[in-house]
Amino acid sequence: MSAWESPIIRISRQLNNTNDSIIGGNSSGASGSSRFAGQLGCHVWFGPNQIAQMTDTTVGTLYPGRFRYVRMRATDDDSPAITPGKLVFWDTTITNWQTKYQVTRDENLSSSDNAVMIAGVYIGGIEPGNYGFIQDLGMVDVRFRSVLTAAGAIGSRVYAAGAGDTGDDQGTADVLTTDATSLPNARYLGNAITAPAAGALDTIFLGFHNILPGQ
Repeated sequence: MSAWESPIIRISRQLNNTNDSIIGGNSSGASGSSRFAGQLGCHVWFGPNQIAQMTDTTVGTLYPGRFRYVRMRATDDDSPAITPGKLVFWDTTITNWQTKYQVTRDENLSSSDNAVMIAGVYIGGIEPGNYGFIQDLGMVDVRFRSVLTAAGAIGSRVYAAGAGDTGDDQGTADVLTTDATSLPNARYLGNAITAPAAGALDTIFLGFHNILPGQ
C-alpha cells in the first residue's frame, strides 16, 4: 500500500507489518536522520470503516481501536520469538523513558513485580531496534497462557499472566475470578469478548493502562 499520512503521523505500510529502521520509514537523505522524528510516541485511531485497509491479514486480525508508534528494545533477544497477541511493556531502564516510547517483551525488566508496566499488545511487524505499532486501546486479540487459572467465558476479567521472563507463556494473558490483591489489579487488561481458551488467541476489550501522553 502507499504511505498514509496525517498532521501527526506517517504510516508507510499496514499497521501490523510496519517495521521501520528509522522513525517514519523515511530519512532526510542528507544525514540519514528521520524527517518524521516527532511522531515517535504518537497514537492514531482507526474506526470500523478504516481498519481493514490498515491490516495485513497474513499477519493477523486488527479491530477498531488506538495504535501507538513505538520503538522495540534492540536487545530483546529472548526466545521464543514474540508473536502477535503477546504483551509488551514500557522499558523504564533508559534515561527519560517516559518520552522515549521504547517497549520490551521482557516482563521483569522494568519493575520489581513481573508484568505490571504494560504498554500494550504486540500486533506484529516490529523487530528489535526498529519502529512500528502496538495497540493500547480497543478490541484486540491477545494470547492466553497454556494453562488458565480459571475457566474463560465471555466477560471474563483478563489480566497479564506474569508467568515469567522466559518460555512460551511470557507476555501472555490469564483469566482470574478475583482481583482482590494489588498485583492482579496492576495487571488488569479488560474483559473478554470471546471466551478465552488455554493457549489460544482470543479477543478482549483493552482498557486504559499505563498510557503515556503522545507527543
